[in-house]
Amino acid sequence: MRFCPKYFSGLNAIFLVVAYFICTSNVSAQTYGLEFSSHEVTLDRRTELNLCPEDNFHFNNEFEITFDFLLKSNVKSVYGYVLRFVDGENSNIDLVVTPARNDNSIQLNIVVGQTNSVLSIDFDENDLGKWMNLGLKFLIEENKLIFYTPDSLYTQNIKFSNQSSYRIIFGANDFGQFKTTDAPPMMIKDVKISERGKLIHHWPLDEIDGVFAHDNVGKRSAEIVNPSWLRMLHGRWKLELDLDLPGKVNVAVDREDEVIIFLGKDELIKYSVNGKIIQKLKYKNTANFLSGCRTIYNSIENTIYAYNVDEQKIFSLDLNTELWSKSGMVLIEETEYLHHNRFLDEKNNFLYILGGYGQYQYKNEIQKIDLKNNCWEKIQTDSSVYFPRYLSGLGMTRDTIYILGGYGSRSGNQMINPQNYYDFISLSLNDYTVKRKFEIPHMVSDMCIANSMWIDESDRSYYFLANKKVEYDGYLQLIKGNLDRNDIKMVGNKIPYMFLDIKSFSDLFYFPKSKKLFSYTSFDKDSLESSVKLYSINYPPNRISTFKEEAKESNESSIYFLISTILIVLLGVGYFILRIKKSRTKDSEKLVVEEREEDKFIPKENEILIEKKISDYQIIFFGGFQVYNKELEDITNKFTPLLKELFLLIWFYTFKNNKGISSDKLVEYLWFDKTERSARNNRAVNIAKLRSILSELGSCELTHKNAYWKIVFFDKSIKSDYVNFLNITGSKQNITKENIGALINFSSKGAFLLNLNYPWLDEFKAFVSDRLIDTLLEFSTTLDFKEDADYIISLVDCIFTFDLANEEAMVLKCQTQHFKGKHSLARSTYEKFTKEYCQLYNQEYVRSFNEITNDVH
Repeated sequence: MRFCPKYFSGLNAIFLVVAYFICTSNVSAQTYGLEFSSHEVTLDRRTELNLCPEDNFHFNNEFEITFDFLLKSNVKSVYGYVLRFVDGENSNIDLVVTPARNDNSIQLNIVVGQTNSVLSIDFDENDLGKWMNLGLKFLIEENKLIFYTPDSLYTQNIKFSNQSSYRIIFGANDFGQFKTTDAPPMMIKDVKISERGKLIHHWPLDEIDGVFAHDNVGKRSAEIVNPSWLRMLHGRWKLELDLDLPGKVNVAVDREDEVIIFLGKDELIKYSVNGKIIQKLKYKNTANFLSGCRTIYNSIENTIYAYNVDEQKIFSLDLNTELWSKSGMVLIEETEYLHHNRFLDEKNNFLYILGGYGQYQYKNEIQKIDLKNNCWEKIQTDSSVYFPRYLSGLGMTRDTIYILGGYGSRSGNQMINPQNYYDFISLSLNDYTVKRKFEIPHMVSDMCIANSMWIDESDRSYYFLANKKVEYDGYLQLIKGNLDRNDIKMVGNKIPYMFLDIKSFSDLFYFPKSKKLFSYTSFDKDSLESSVKLYSINYPPNRISTFKEEAKESNESSIYFLISTILIVLLGVGYFILRIKKSRTKDSEKLVVEEREEDKFIPKENEILIEKKISDYQIIFFGGFQVYNKELEDITNKFTPLLKELFLLIWFYTFKNNKGISSDKLVEYLWFDKTERSARNNRAVNIAKLRSILSELGSCELTHKNAYWKIVFFDKSIKSDYVNFLNITGSKQNITKENIGALINFSSKGAFLLNLNYPWLDEFKAFVSDRLIDTLLEFSTTLDFKEDADYIISLVDCIFTFDLANEEAMVLKCQTQHFKGKHSLARSTYEKFTKEYCQLYNQEYVRSFNEITNDVH
């Protein structure tokens, strides 16, 4: 067949499309790696990365380990073990980071055995907070160690032992005589091991959650204690503070020292991001923050200014003397400048105020205030560009203020066509000209913006928090844009946000030393108390598709990608054949059509199977013990009575302490009547059997570390009703109506581990019953007889599955049935309870049926 360039060019274009899909599906610009908790946390919460949790590495001559390393810059203590090598004869080679003795620089030290450091390398302080690649090369036969950084190489003669076995651990560790809690404040990623120049292991450390890291090459999982995955830290907001403070609360931000200040009437609270330190400070005279008052911090003067736009009054708090310049601050309660934007020019001590709302009027005024002299000046603006508004976001570069969105009307009158704005406006501080740059896409309907934006001048990107004006119980979503174009995208997950414009406030700010964005929200519950919350996310934030949703849908997306690639390739082949051969036989056409139809419909069938696999529980405890393998076949009968008890012991102790159960404890429970040797043999045989069964589940493994047995999972594909129960009941944030419905659904199938009775199991059964009942009863207080009657009865029936004599549940069910007009059913519920109560406590229940039902309103 002759080669035809004309035909090939079309085929080439198709393969370019295929290549594009392949490349873009694998290339990720996300931040990843493992952050090590260090001296800022307690000893038991520090991070360990163990590359060989079970079997040591074995190298004969030449091997090398490389990794990307970052030492955090905003910390007080940097000391700690970056990396420890321990050989088969318990000789150690350590890479230790220490502060230098003579100046503020840092040193990397190679330490061998009990000797002092054999090699010390100065670490430029300017490199703090930056990624660098480090490597150690071991030439065992030549007794040489080579250590290299991006710009230097060091060789050291070291006598290696005859043993070729090595244990490799980063950070803290719990290994025998080498145990240490001194983990430096570092980040690690892309750990690679090569032998004789060939890559044999690669741990990217790009996980989202879990305590294991996958090995792309050698398929050898590394284990992590107290992990902080950067992909999660860059993709999910972390709740830093949740406080209920008296009265109305204002916030001020010290970006230099990275301190957030909450100001109340009688005292302020300083929250230091570095070290997470909370400090309370009482004023020496009083303050009074009403709705018209806002505060702002000047780091040059170490002063907090409180101002009221309506009265054009300014007060200040000297943090050195703890005195307000004017005591009392009698300010008007109502304001015409609610949710205005502001910016402080610290150098000149000028405060700029833009927009606001009050008394049914939106504002587009721009005011400049000399805080030192209390001099107020109005700046003329172009009302055809900057429409009256509030609930907009403000960001700042060196000489320009930017305003995004908001809510208002062109006339300023609330009655005349109020609307949401999506425009991006610039205000030059040189000549005060206002320009409309562009309008952003309407990604969030009814969009309002948190008070401040963060602008990164290095790449001209900006970030803002958006919420829906029409949602009271809603959320804030972080969105990224660019100053030079109008496209935007969501990053990070959602932040819960209760919104009512006269009671709510939200703000966004960036701390450069910590490299984190912070979100502040407040909600005035009443005149006596305010709810304040502070969230953080590592900078730069990842796209929203990179955290848990990605893990949950990874199998499904992989199949879609595979099918798409195959389909494109088939189209390319079809195009090639069509262009080369001028005609086809009917049989060939039929074959191609059949192949394409098959490709079109098989993915849908696979999709259904995968969804079923993800949604079903494989390990079931409520209503009776059941286990299904990865093909969803029931394998419960493979668990003999002894294997079942062995599995349950390890399972429950794994979740109880995240450590597992010791070998001695297993013998005490299961083989107490055996000799030591016989017990050890029985344990070994049954552990092997249990491992074989667990291998059928999928990504599940039985591990043994430091004499403790533990069950671990490598991903979220294996589901258990017990794990779901722990997740729902373990955090108040998870107690939603949807989650409670799931809890009722699987727990109503029957009692926990029905028909299984071991003496040691009573503790865990009691724990499940108590936590389940407490959670359901607490949630029931949020329900309403009129709206949720059937839901309440389902909830109560679930409680009765675990406690037939629960008085609160009986009262709730009787009152609900009585409210629905089902009086005989309510009486029956009451009588059944009193009978059970009498049998259990050997006394009559004292509260009458009428007394209970009369409380229903």
